[in-house]
Amino acid sequence: MQNIPNDIGALANLQKAIPLSDMPEGRVEQVGEDYGVIAQFIGPNLEDAISVFKEGNGYYASGHNFDFFASDIPDLMKKLKVYGATELYYGRL
Repeated sequence: MQNIPNDIGALANLQKAIPLSDMPEGRVEQVGEDYGVIAQFIGPNLEDAISVFKEGNGYYASGHNFDFFASDIPDLMKKLKVYGATELYYGRL
C-alpha cells in the first residue's frame, strides 16, 4: 500500500487499521479544514482508499472510480460496506 504524504495528515505510526465492524457509530470528529478529508477507508477489493468529506449536514465519499453522498453516519457506513470498505485507515468516526 502506498503511503499518504504527511502534509495531508497521514498517521506515520499507525500500527493497525481498525475493522469497519469494530467502528462505533457516533458523531464524526472533524479532522482538518471544513471540507477536508475526515476519514479514509480501505478494503482488499478496493483499488484505492475511499475518502470521506463533510458535506453540509451529510457526507460525501470518493473512491477511485465512484463517489456518493450519505445523509448520516448509518447511511455512510452502509454505503461504505457496499463499496467494499472493510477498515478505517485514517481519521475518526
